[in-house]
This record gives sequence, structure tokens and C-alpha cells, in this order.
Amino acid sequence: MKRDKIYALFFRMFFGIFFLLGFYKCKSSVRTSPQEIVERSVAYHGGMELWKASKGLSFDKEIILYDREGAIESKLVQHQKFRYDRGLEGELSWVKNGNRLSIVYKDKVVLKKMNDSIITSKKELQAAKRTFFSAHYVINQPFKLLDSLTKLSYVGIKMIEGKENYVVQVGYKNDTDLSDKWFYYFDSKTCQLIAAKVVHGAKTSMIKNLTFDKSTGLLFNKRRKSYFIKSSGEIDYLRAAYFYTNFRRY
Repeated sequence: MKRDKIYALFFRMFFGIFFLLGFYKCKSSVRTSPQEIVERSVAYHGGMELWKASKGLSFDKEIILYDREGAIESKLVQHQKFRYDRGLEGELSWVKNGNRLSIVYKDKVVLKKMNDSIITSKKELQAAKRTFFSAHYVINQPFKLLDSLTKLSYVGIKMIEGKENYVVQVGYKNDTDLSDKWFYYFDSKTCQLIAAKVVHGAKTSMIKNLTFDKSTGLLFNKRRKSYFIKSSGEIDYLRAAYFYTNFRRY
């Protein structure tokens, strides 16, 4: 009788351990599959089908920069417009110091204008191209993270304001040691994209997505804040605030 009880206890322990190992393996595989995390995020943000059905997108973006003391350094409202149905095209336009500025990208050529004058400086055109593609990169997340040239790596779990997030590092084929390093933070329950960290040379920024807009059927950021981060990982100071309005998908 005693031997039967020992056998019964042994089998309960064996199957209990087997179940826990199976559960852990399943849970671990979900957590460490960056492709699945991003796919779930895309679904939460409106789905790839609706995104691909979009011919273009336009919106207004207010950008406020702050200095270390918290004083406003600059403020502008930029109208951004992108088209996808004829290959990537787009325009960024804003007013600064009474001048009308615009960056136009079409047929793989970038053009910058101030008022009615075309800017021909090679340095300014290179900067304009970086500005355009940076704007395009930001607004296309998380959808563009599933591009074929993107390399996704699972980093781990990070707590932000008491909530658990999956962290995925995003790289590209031609990246070098000098390339920006991007890390995306996804809510562990919904996979909503709630923050991004970028390491740019000696500087590290954490951009938090605070409120959201779903007027187009897709989930876009409505309000974001960007902080410079110390080497210890603590916040240094608020560098920028972004406000997105007047979304139009066509």
C-alpha cells in the first residue's frame, strides 16, 4: 500500500513537471518570437490588409523642442503627406521665421524649396533627404517592421511604468557599427507599440507613445514625448514633444 502511494506521488510529480516544462516552453516561444510579436502588433494597430489598401496618408505634426532647463527651444507645425500607390512619394511643408519651406520626394529625387526658391546646396539636400525618410520611417511603424529587409531580434522583457513590455531590436542589412540602433517596446498583453529607444552615437533617446488616434481605422500616435537617457538608463531630460492631428487616409 505504501509502495502504491509512492508510485502515485511519483507520477503526479512527473506529469506536473512535464506540464510546467511544456507551459514554460510555449510561453517562452511566444515571448522570444519577434516576428510573432510584431505581427500581433500590426493586427492591433489595424491590420496589414487595411494598411496595404491605403494609397496615401496625410496629417499635421507639431514639434516642440526643449532645452535642458525645460524652456522651449523651438516650435513648428509640419504638414506631412505620403503616397504609396505610385511608389513612395511625399511632401513635408512648414513655416519657419516667416519663410515657407518644403521637402518634396518624387521619382527617387529630393527637392527642397524656401518660398519660391529651389535650394541647390548638396549638404542641405542630403539633410532634407534624411529628414523626409526619418518622417516616413516614424509614421509607418509598426507596419514597416515586417519588411523583408528588416532584421528582428528579441531582447527581453522591460517594465515601463509598472507594465510588462516585450523589447524587439530592429536592424537592417546594410547596418554598420555607426548606424542607429532601434529598440521597440510592445505591451505584453496587446502588443500595442508603446515606446521606442534609439541609440544614435553617444546619445540615447526614449520616445514614449502617450495617446492615440484611430479616426482612419488604423492606430496612430496622437501625442509622444522624447527624452534623452543617461548611460545609467535614467531619464536625463525632456527633449521633444510631438502632437499629431488631422489624419487622413486615402
